[in-house]
Amino acid sequence: MKSLQYILPVSLVLVACGGTDEPAPHSPELEVTGAYSSLFGEEKITATKWGFTTIVEYDNEANVAITQNPADDMFNPSEFNRIVWTEKEANGAFYYCFVDFGMPSAEAAKTSTATFDASAPATGGCGGFPWTELYVPIEIEGRYHSNYGGVELVSHRRFSFQNVITFDNDTNTAITQSPPDDMFNPSKFSKIVWTEKADGRFFYCAVTFGEDTAEAATNTTEMADDTNPAEDGCGGFPWTELAPTIEIEGRYDSNFGTEESITSDMWGSSTVRAYDNDENVAYLQLPEDDMFNPDTFTKIVWTEPTDGVFHYCWVDFGLATIEEAQSSTAAWDASEPDVSGCGGFPWTKLTPQ
Repeated sequence: MKSLQYILPVSLVLVACGGTDEPAPHSPELEVTGAYSSLFGEEKITATKWGFTTIVEYDNEANVAITQNPADDMFNPSEFNRIVWTEKEANGAFYYCFVDFGMPSAEAAKTSTATFDASAPATGGCGGFPWTELYVPIEIEGRYHSNYGGVELVSHRRFSFQNVITFDNDTNTAITQSPPDDMFNPSKFSKIVWTEKADGRFFYCAVTFGEDTAEAATNTTEMADDTNPAEDGCGGFPWTELAPTIEIEGRYDSNFGTEESITSDMWGSSTVRAYDNDENVAYLQLPEDDMFNPDTFTKIVWTEPTDGVFHYCWVDFGLATIEEAQSSTAAWDASEPDVSGCGGFPWTKLTPQ
């Protein structure tokens, strides 16, 4: 392995025009510096710090860094680690692994013979565990309910059923690739644009699709018009609108011994016509064959989930229109939902299956 780049210890750095705790400038710069997200939260890498550890040496060609834990580290104070990382992907994501840690010296970490396997870092190869993935989030990351029905997932790797190749949060664009088994455009590329979020909602449009290469999709001259995305502007059609999924989506057991299923479209056998996650309220329309209130509207409120468990109450029901349900002034009390507060009765308690 080539010799590692070396960062001068702070104690050896001469400073002009005042003091500083930063080491002297170093070149070439560590190639993975930046602010990232991971499964475990946010993580920052600078020229001198990898998370909470101090970088002692690194090699951009070998993709390896030697770091030292802080003196107050709970398990391995002041000891050294060997970190390796994968090459960055087109979307800026990469994986890293603590190949060895808790070593008595930088030299011991540098010459460690501990092995790793980068062939499938998402599933294993780092001491029997997956590697840690670091990525810059796409600004519209999340689970959404589409105005065409169903749920769509957006992340730095997926845009609905397509793979994200690259994205740009400044220009609100992403280049995606369809899966090989796509019925119409297998393995073809698309360019997607989106609007800024408003109340958690946004619109998106595939301005081009079925392109043979990511470059062709990137360089397309096709445009979208976001003047009135709910009506048109996407190749002569409306844009797709995505709204956050209802926060209590899932399958539950109730305290009455029944099972209940909730999605952004259906609450049991009733259709969800509107919901607000901030206000914890949903407006349902009962089915036509309901025994007591066919085709009428209901207002439901719920408590904040704790470990997935929450209570809900039918605040008002049997209403002729959704407007009546939305303007209902029927009262409720969530202070003791297991006892009362829902029209003189306890609230319904749901526990995730």
